[in-house]
Amino acid sequence: MCANVEKMTRLHHIILALGSNTQQATVMREARKLLSALFPDIEFTHVMWTEPIGMEGEPFQNCLAHATTCLDVQEVERKLKEVEVLCGRTKEESLRNVIRMDVDLLRYDNYRCHEQDWDRPYVHQLMKEIK
Repeated sequence: MCANVEKMTRLHHIILALGSNTQQATVMREARKLLSALFPDIEFTHVMWTEPIGMEGEPFQNCLAHATTCLDVQEVERKLKEVEVLCGRTKEESLRNVIRMDVDLLRYDNYRCHEQDWDRPYVHQLMKEIK
């Protein structure tokens, strides 16, 4: 998480990681629509299939996105959790390894978040598409 980032009022560059292992195409489409409403200049990478990491379950559809925002890091994190809930994510399903939508903030300006995600092969591959 990026909780230690100070609140700022300028335009910030963010990179997001999206993943779904249930009704993947439908949920991914809905998440992209919701995120596009929050971040009008958002650009998404292509979607790729990956096997679950560190859990049992169905394969994931994953993509990355780049956008700019005036929101502080805590507000971005809050909005991303709202998107997850609007896409149907629940704690109960997550405990059963059913992840309708996971949206993680990977970068906020120069601050790297979710450090373990940066080592995932799909992140390395999809980062090549981020401008």
